[in-house]
Formats: sequence, C-alpha cells, structure tokens
Amino acid sequence: MRMDISCKIGFLLVAFAFVPAASAQGQSVIYVNQAASGANDGTTWADAYTSLQDALNATPRGSGDEIWVAQSIYRPDQGQAVTEGDREASFRLKSNVALYGGFVGTETSRDERDWLVNPTLLSGDLLGNDNDNVDINEPSRADNSYHVVTATDLDPWTVLDGFTITGGNASDQNAPFGRGLLGGGLMLDYLAHPFEAVQPRFAHLVFEANAAGFRGGGVYLRIRGVDFEYVTFRSNAAPEGGGVYHDGSIATMRNVFFVGNRAGVGGAMTVGGGEIHLRGVTLRGNVAQSWAGGIYLHLAISLAIFMLLPWPVSHVLRGKALPERPSGIPYRGEGMVLIAIAVFFASVAARVVGLPKRSNEAEMAVFHLVGAMVLP
Repeated sequence: MRMDISCKIGFLLVAFAFVPAASAQGQSVIYVNQAASGANDGTTWADAYTSLQDALNATPRGSGDEIWVAQSIYRPDQGQAVTEGDREASFRLKSNVALYGGFVGTETSRDERDWLVNPTLLSGDLLGNDNDNVDINEPSRADNSYHVVTATDLDPWTVLDGFTITGGNASDQNAPFGRGLLGGGLMLDYLAHPFEAVQPRFAHLVFEANAAGFRGGGVYLRIRGVDFEYVTFRSNAAPEGGGVYHDGSIATMRNVFFVGNRAGVGGAMTVGGGEIHLRGVTLRGNVAQSWAGGIYLHLAISLAIFMLLPWPVSHVLRGKALPERPSGIPYRGEGMVLIAIAVFFASVAARVVGLPKRSNEAEMAVFHLVGAMVLP
C-alpha cells in the first residue's frame, strides 16, 4: 500500500506541527512489538506484547496508560483472548487509554517516533489475501473483520494516533439495527449520552481500502464531539459515504485528505445531520455513482463555507467531472450557502444533481469549511 505521493508531501508539511495530547494521567507505557521475543508482558520493548489485543485487554479503562506500538501488521483476531479467523474481532478503544503507532521499537520518548517512516498497520485482512477490489462482495474479503477498530467507550483522553487502518469489511447482515454494515475501518458510535461532549482524538492516520455494506466505508461517526487531525481517507467504498459517513455527530476535521474513495452517494463523505467543521480539506479523485463525488449534504442542511481567499466559486468548485455532470458539494434543504476556498480534484458524480427543496426536515446540520491544502 503506497501512500499517494502528493498526500505524503502534504503530511510531511504538517505532521511535525502537531504535538498530540498526552493522556490525562500518563501513569504507564505499555509496549507492543510483534517481533519481540521476551516475557510478552509489555513492560519494556524487549518484553513487549506481540499482540495489540493482549495489550488492550491488559490495560484497564480509565487508567491513563499509553500503548506504544512498533511498526508491523496487527490483526484483531491475534491474541490470547480472541479466536483466530473471528470476523467479529475488533480493536476496541477504551476511555482514558491512548494508542500510538509509528515506533521502531527502541524509543524512550514518544517524540522520537516517526509514523510515516515506520508504518503500523491495523489490518482486518485476516488471511492476508486481499486484492485491489475494495467491495464487500469481493471473495478475497470474505474473511475480513467487520470493523477493524470499534469505538464505543470514549472520553477526552482516548487517542488513536499513528496507524494505517485497512481491510475492514462491514458486511454483517445479522447485527442488530444494521450496525454490522457501518464503518469498515472505524465504527465510532457513542450517543448513549447525547448531550455529553466526548472529544476523543484521532490523528496521523490513514484509512485505506475499507468497505461497508451501507454507510461509512472508512469511518462511521455517531458522537457528540470528536477531533480528526492529519488524516487521509483513501480508496474506501460504501453505498453512502465512501470515506466517511457523519451521522448526527459533532466533529472537527483538520488537514484531511479524501483520495480515490467511492460511493453511490458522497464519494468522499456524506453528512447526514449534526455539525461538522472542516479546516484544510482536499478532495481528489473521489467518485459517486449517483450524487456528489465529493461531499454530499443530506437532510436539511445549513452550509456555511468561510472565505479565506477571493477565488471565484466557479474556480473553487468546478473540479473535474463527467460532461455536464457536476461534482463538488450538492446539498438538499433550505440552508444558506456561502462558498469559499476548497479544493476538489476529479471528484466525480455520475448523475446530474437536481434536488427539490425539503423544508419539512426536523433535523438540521451545520457544515463549516475553512481553508484548503492545494496540491499540484
């Protein structure tokens, strides 16, 4: 999996400007290195856990601990408490536990790691046999985890930082309320307390080649408060929201790339209500079969995109599309539309978007887009 060179350059420009937040208490560091041959108890790099699942299981929720993970490929069905080949196995995040990837396996400080040079993969490809066809019905993905990462136990000190999440295949038709068809890479569902601002952090991540049977090939979001910073969504697929499906959440995304994602609606992302703030967003080569190769704003949407540079709307949103078939950001509803700078490269919708106004929707969404990262 080679990172798109333009995206990698963009990440190099911004990666070192961000210092991730430490855990609330910083009590302990637990080490994970698949190549370790010591006591397998996580106390040092030499005695690191060889399974990330074992490290997660041994780390109490609310502990304030950090789990440092050395470069390698980690699969959710590997570990003492999981069954090999179990598609329901998932890396389950915990409140006040921070996961950091990108280590060589010798570091004494988190600042020494380099997540670009030392890729740390969380892979749902349990047999290691995936081909390039990212589709839930692809036979080589019939063994894959339904959700590579699951996040339902969260707080402001929950962190996932420095990983590539790949190979999720959310195709479980039997899960309650259709949850098995949401979020192949990350299924983030925390609305048990709808008025609680949670604000976990997801940074320096790549969501690549994940698929979902309904919404959010890369990520499904349903949470009041979450931050994504320096994240690439690449080559993910779903009927709605190829890269991300934002479902009534409150979310902020800064310096994010949507590259080559596919969907029926919203190739890069579908916003299905709630509030989302995008700062420094680039959409490139995303495709939708029906509406919005870029970002699709569903339900009654109030769209506010704040101007930073005096570029004309036609220049900003034209992108590259099929002849007479627009790309960019279509929306349905009666909200105000203020267009400013955004970058859309070849975000293609394969159908003309002619949507009637719908003023009787009960749910509103707010969409803020500030700035853009311009790629050649």
